[in-house]
Amino acid sequence: MRRSPSDTTRPLSALRAALLVAFAAVVLQNAWIGDDAYITWRSIDHLVHGRGLVYNLGERVQAFTHPLWLGLLALLHLVTREAWWTTIAGSLLCSVAAMALVTRRLAAPGASAALVLGIAASSRAFVEYSTSGLENCLSHLLVAATLIPALEREPGPRALAWITLGGAALTLTRPDLALVAAPLVAAAIVDARRRAAPRRAIARALALGLAPLAAWELFSLIYYGALVPNTALAKLGVGLPRAELIAQGLRYLRGSIEVDPITPAAIVAGLATIAIRRDRAAAPIAAAIVLHLAYVVWIGGDFMGGRFLTVPLLLALVAIARAPLRSPRAYLPAIAAALVLAVLGQRPPFATREADHWRPGDPRDHLGVADERSFYAESSSLLAWRPGRSLPDHRWRRLGEAGPPDGGDLVVFSTLGFYGYFARPELHIVDGFALVDPLLARLPAQRRDDWRPGHFSRTIPEGYLDALRSGHSDAIVDPAVADLHRAIQVVVAGPIWSAERWREIVRLHRGDYLQAIDLERYRAFTPRRARRRVDPPP
Repeated sequence: MRRSPSDTTRPLSALRAALLVAFAAVVLQNAWIGDDAYITWRSIDHLVHGRGLVYNLGERVQAFTHPLWLGLLALLHLVTREAWWTTIAGSLLCSVAAMALVTRRLAAPGASAALVLGIAASSRAFVEYSTSGLENCLSHLLVAATLIPALEREPGPRALAWITLGGAALTLTRPDLALVAAPLVAAAIVDARRRAAPRRAIARALALGLAPLAAWELFSLIYYGALVPNTALAKLGVGLPRAELIAQGLRYLRGSIEVDPITPAAIVAGLATIAIRRDRAAAPIAAAIVLHLAYVVWIGGDFMGGRFLTVPLLLALVAIARAPLRSPRAYLPAIAAALVLAVLGQRPPFATREADHWRPGDPRDHLGVADERSFYAESSSLLAWRPGRSLPDHRWRRLGEAGPPDGGDLVVFSTLGFYGYFARPELHIVDGFALVDPLLARLPAQRRDDWRPGHFSRTIPEGYLDALRSGHSDAIVDPAVADLHRAIQVVVAGPIWSAERWREIVRLHRGDYLQAIDLERYRAFTPRRARRRVDPPP
């Protein structure tokens, strides 16, 4: 007797649902929130209490890179009035929704969905950064949602508008994800032209899709006086030789190969699948993967192991999911492969709450990459929670709650998340890594051999702290830096619509004030002074 299609698909649908639940369980078991997430939460706290979308009161400075993720957390906060559990819940929902879209809308018929769920559940990077409090989980959801119209190749400008809107949302989730969106939008434009869509209709579709991004950039220019977040200035404009950054970027990839080999192997498998199948519709996916990885290497990677590889992995999973496993003979090997991958995963699904992060002397320590989840395992992971314990339960939180030893309203502290969120709202925090400081972010990073991605220390100009306390830029000893600070204060603290402010915005974007500063003076690294000025991680 011949089996009907429904007899074949029903068990596979049940299997897909079961594996999706299993994936959610693995993510939940590995759930954690890192310190960096609470930099965003301090801005949210100021926003919901009417103090402005800022980190330090009185300074309109964008201290976050992900306005869309911040907006989602802020909306959830209106319901929960809480941060830690809200972040866990929002992250889990985005992560499960992303994989549901991949397996239901983007996977070919057959056991492909089971295979990609097994890979996702076994990828250490993908599981760990499906929470963490960072924007990865929302990025995964938006990538999947954008790929649906991109791969369906619907004729007409309407699909182009949706793809462009998805690209704008990705850029608002993290600016460098524009590199992922660009090939998808470009391919949609080419398709629209092939179908003889009018140029005016294409332009209108692009304008509609890009409208949210344009609106945010306009708001950012008016409110912050800048088109890019302060974090971008702090992390990208560091003045290090490009060759040194590229070498570190390659070490970042090497670190992933050493501790999480399933992730890079799956990315390579996704690219190979596109090439072997000659999947022209998926060619923009391959371009997006390559562009994103090239960018990661170009900027020197990141200090969080695997964080920047989760979006390329999701793209690769979509490419793998498009390869049909129609024959019943292929089901069992695919399911077995998914289970083997889950077992071989270096942590998922066997998370612990013991901190096993790399320490000085570890053979991998020279890579400059950290195991962030393990670092926070005992203080800010779901497995560390117990009734009556408020998370995060970390030393930096307790220091923030206690405030500076002198009881003042100014402190130098460079791990800004837990400390800043639990400190007094009016406490002004000077960050030696310049993530929230508009002056230090414009000065070059110190030239030191032990630099780490995302941790580029700045020399604090003599008199700068006195200038912050008094409100007078003249307290800064270096007159050129004093002029820069004076201009910055006009932009971040002065009346928004004043003519003087807009003149200074133009000058800052042109870099006029930097020309008069002896930048080599601030690149010099004095270990004793840096230890006194910047509170290092324990």
